[in-house]
Amino acid sequence: MRILVKELDNVIFDLAFEREPIHIGSQPGCSVHLPDMRINLVHAVLSPSGERGWTVEHTAGEAMTWVNGRVLRQSQEVTHGDQIKIEDYTLNIYLELLDDDLGKTRAPAKAAARIEHEFPLPAGAIVRSRRESLSLSPAQIDNLARFAHQLGACVDIAAMMETVLADLGPRFLARAVWIGIRRQGRGRLNYIQGRDYNDNVFDLPKLYDSLSNRCVDYGAGVWVPQFEDKDTTSIIAAPIVSPQGRLGLIYLDSKKSGDPFSERDFDYLLGLSSVIAAHLDLLVRGEVQRRKALTSAESSIVQAIQAQLDPQELPEWPTLQMAAHSKPGQEAASDVYDIMQMPNGAAAFFLGQVSAKPVPGAIAMIEARAAFRVAVLHSDMPHVMLQEINWLICARREKITMQCGIVLVDAKNGALLHSNAGAPCAVVVGQSGQPRRLASSANSPPLGTASDRQYATGRGLLGKNESLAMYSRGVMQLQNEDRAALTEQRFFESLCDGFGMAARTALDETLTDLNSYSERGYQPADVTVLLAYRPADQPAEI
Repeated sequence: MRILVKELDNVIFDLAFEREPIHIGSQPGCSVHLPDMRINLVHAVLSPSGERGWTVEHTAGEAMTWVNGRVLRQSQEVTHGDQIKIEDYTLNIYLELLDDDLGKTRAPAKAAARIEHEFPLPAGAIVRSRRESLSLSPAQIDNLARFAHQLGACVDIAAMMETVLADLGPRFLARAVWIGIRRQGRGRLNYIQGRDYNDNVFDLPKLYDSLSNRCVDYGAGVWVPQFEDKDTTSIIAAPIVSPQGRLGLIYLDSKKSGDPFSERDFDYLLGLSSVIAAHLDLLVRGEVQRRKALTSAESSIVQAIQAQLDPQELPEWPTLQMAAHSKPGQEAASDVYDIMQMPNGAAAFFLGQVSAKPVPGAIAMIEARAAFRVAVLHSDMPHVMLQEINWLICARREKITMQCGIVLVDAKNGALLHSNAGAPCAVVVGQSGQPRRLASSANSPPLGTASDRQYATGRGLLGKNESLAMYSRGVMQLQNEDRAALTEQRFFESLCDGFGMAARTALDETLTDLNSYSERGYQPADVTVLLAYRPADQPAEI
C-alpha cells in the first residue's frame, strides 16, 4: 500500500507499507505520524483483510475520521483511490505499488496499466531496478572513486549539487543536467537545480512527472534511447537512494553531439547516483543533527518565555480557591494560561495550546495572553475574547493554530460564562462527584483556521462544593512505562476522586495519578491543569 499524506494542499509524506497494521495518529511511533494536538495518539488503524484487501477502523472516541467525505463510524473496507481525512490532513490510498526490488508490478495488469496511463513513457524506454547488475569499464570505476573524493569536500547540500552539475555535464557531454533532492525519503523535493552546457539555468526536465514517478516514488532508473524532440535525442535518469529512503533523482538530457545515450552511459549514471546518495546521506544526517540542536535551543527559549508568562501568584477570592500546575513536554512547548480578576470581581480563566514552530508559537503565546488581559479589563464576553485572539493569530504569516478555552466565574453566585475554540478543555466536578463538560460548541474550530470565524458563549453554574477544572490536551498524550495512553475517562476519574477537597489538595491528588505516567513513561507535550473550587462553607459577606 502507498499512502500520500497532505496537510491542507501540501504533500508532506509519501509512504509505502507492506501488509501490516498501519497506525495513524499524533504519537511519534505511529506508522503515519500526524503532529497535531487535535489528533489522538492513535486516531485510526488500517489493517490487512483477506488476501489483498484492507480495512480502516476509527479508534479516537469522540474525535472524527472521515472516509470519502463521510464520518467513519465502524470498520469498513478501503479501496484504491479512497481518501481518509483527519483534521487538516488527507491520506490518499493507493493499493497497487511497484516493487522496486523486482522492477515489475505486484499486480501486473491493473497496476502497470494505471501507472502507464498516469505517467507514460515513450516507446522503447527502459525502467531498471537498482538491484540489477551494472556494466562499468575500469576507467569508469576509477572515475567513480575520484568523483567520491570530490563529493567528500562538499560541506553542505548546495555545494554538493554544484559539484554534481559541474561534473556530470562534461563527463557525459550532456546538453543539460538537472538534480532534485529532498531531506527525507518522502514528501516534495526541497532542492532543485539545473544547468545546460552554456551554464544557463535549466528548468524542469522533459517527462518530469513520469521520471519522478519511476525514480523518486519507486527508486528505479529510466533510459529513453530515442526521444522525438527538436532539442532532445535521448534521456537517462537515476534515483538517489540512501538508507534514509528515496532522496531524489538525477537527469541528463541528450548529448551535444546529437548521439543518443548508450546503455553503458545509463549504467554509469546509476553507479554515480549511488556515490551521490552515500555522500548525501552523510550531509542529511549532519543537517538533521544541526536542526535537532537548533530546535532544542529554540524549545529552551520558548520554555523560558512560558515561565515568564505563567502567573507568579494566583489571584485570591474569599469564595473561590485556586490551584494551577504546568509541566513542560519532552518534545513540544505549547501551553499558555492565565487567571485574572475582572473589574466586576469575577474570575477569568484562559488556557491555550499552540500548534506551531517554536519561535512563532512563542510569539503567539505572548500575543494571546496580552489580548486576553486587555479583553478582561474591558469585561468582554468569552466568545469576543476568542475572536480577538483569533484575529491576531490569523494575521501572522506562519501557520499557527491554537486550541483555547476561556471561562468567567462570578465568585459570589458561581454563574459561569464559557467559550471554546477546538476540543473542549473545561469540566465541572458536580456535587454528586460526577463530571459535566463545558462546551459552548461541539464543533468549534481551533483559532487560526480563518479570521472571520465566529465563536459562541455558553452559560452554566459552579455550585457550592463543586470544582472547575481546565486542562490542556497534553494530558491525554501521557503514556505510562508500557506506552499505554492516559484516557480522558481515567483523567476525569482522577479529578472526581478529589471531590469536595480544597483546590490544592484535589490538584495534588490528580497530579499523583498523572505523575505515574510522566515520571516513568512519556510526556511529549506540555501538561497544564487549572482548578477552582467553590467551597460550601463560605465566609459571611461584610
